[in-house]
Amino acid sequence: MPPRDEFQVRPQEQGDDLLSLLRRHLNLSGKQAKALLDRRNVFINGKRVWMAKHRCSAGDRVSASLAQTSGNEVTPSILYESQHLLAVNKPSGMISESDKRSLEQRLRTSREEPSIRALHRLDKDTTGVLLFSRRPESTNTYIDLFKDSKMEKRYRILVRGIPKTGMVQKAIEGQRAETDIRVLASHRGYSVVECRIATGRTHQIRRHLRMMNCAVAGDRQYGTREEIPRIEQKIPRQMLHAVSIQFTCPYEEKDIHIRAPLPADFTRTVNMLGLKPR
Repeated sequence: MPPRDEFQVRPQEQGDDLLSLLRRHLNLSGKQAKALLDRRNVFINGKRVWMAKHRCSAGDRVSASLAQTSGNEVTPSILYESQHLLAVNKPSGMISESDKRSLEQRLRTSREEPSIRALHRLDKDTTGVLLFSRRPESTNTYIDLFKDSKMEKRYRILVRGIPKTGMVQKAIEGQRAETDIRVLASHRGYSVVECRIATGRTHQIRRHLRMMNCAVAGDRQYGTREEIPRIEQKIPRQMLHAVSIQFTCPYEEKDIHIRAPLPADFTRTVNMLGLKPR
């Protein structure tokens, strides 16, 4: 795991802002310290804090994970290709679409296919199977499969806590949302789970787990309410991986099952926590 620096706020630093303390103790420039905060990689007494002007108290324990994710570290690999469809194993640190740096645009450029379009989204730091249409006439056909819940999507997640196995049916922003959860392994307060989602609400898995008083390990948005164990502070991103998609292709008239191998950082983190999923 990447190194992590930490320090304790001295009595004479009472009331100093967090940005200044990071610069002083970690020998960072203002830009570097702000980037660390923007990545939400700073902890005060175990809780994630990202406000540059946060006033610290004497005795506060400040730790900073210098880990960061980059879409340039791993080349996206093609998992499946047909006349109408591309399935890509998305790396962490890369957005799905609607940006010149997105995976969608990268594929359009590298393959010289300007009609490539993302059929769904994965969060920037989520990895795994992402589908793209190659032809304008097939885009809506595939999107309808998602709308009609005919795309079976499965995710592998590292979770802080031990969620209850079974179907979660709790609305998100007034819309129906269903997540089927299966615990594969648990050890010392962490679990590896597999989730199957029948609906595709924004951040559905992360929000349903939060409703169960659990959180995706490394989550910078929904996993910040309580003190985060030191071992988890080392985790560079949310440990959420889209492991597979299965559907019946209307063009090929056959069942398609696409699977993405677990990324190295996911496997490394699971091993660090002593988990052995079956």
